[in-house]
Amino acid sequence: MRILIFCALKEEAKPLIKTLALGSSSEPVIYEGELSSHSIRLVVTGMGRENTERACEKFVQYPLPDLIFSCGYTGGLDPRLELGHIVLSSKILVWGTSSSLEPEAEYPIEECWKGLRSSIDPFLSEIHLGPQVTALKIIDQASEKKMLGERFGALAVDMESAWIVDSAKKKNIPFLNLRVISDAVSHDIKIDFSHWFNSEGSICKRAIFQELMRHPLKVFYLIQVVLTTRRAMRRLAGVVKELVLTL
Repeated sequence: MRILIFCALKEEAKPLIKTLALGSSSEPVIYEGELSSHSIRLVVTGMGRENTERACEKFVQYPLPDLIFSCGYTGGLDPRLELGHIVLSSKILVWGTSSSLEPEAEYPIEECWKGLRSSIDPFLSEIHLGPQVTALKIIDQASEKKMLGERFGALAVDMESAWIVDSAKKKNIPFLNLRVISDAVSHDIKIDFSHWFNSEGSICKRAIFQELMRHPLKVFYLIQVVLTTRRAMRRLAGVVKELVLTL
């Protein structure tokens, strides 16, 4: 089986690269390897719609993958979910940061992985299945996360999954959106991460350095965020590996 995994950021991808024993390739955003006779390619897309659509157009090509994963961090929208909890999408709703009570688009997901149900069922006791939102901006305030959760009945929010599932559905490729909670619904993110990314959706280290120079006490908060989210992502990587081994 040919498996294609999309991650927005290299920082998200690192635990997956290590756990799945993937090696670098001729392109810096691609990592490849084999696991239990499956050929795996991981692509770092960059954050947001434009970067994700560009990566899908480039990499969802012949020979087509047999399965696509979207993996990475997701913000919690449901008070039952805590940091480190893993979420599997049943559908994805697109929110364009408007005041509309209805999503701008809706993608059913369960039909995209119904053929894999026997492999997924054993994991449903340790993951949360439900709707997720793809937003067009970073959702970092508790009030906004609470509003989204209540409005759409969704478990979590990210910025990339809708564009990946759109590409997968157009080519009839099974798709799994499997993500880990990086910040609970009650958690205000204390750093404006939106200023830390360049036009390619990658982290700009210079921007981080400049902000920490202006606000040196934020370094302690940043260290805490890095350690806790890295631990959460390692848990997700373990689940992805175990799931691949059952395919």
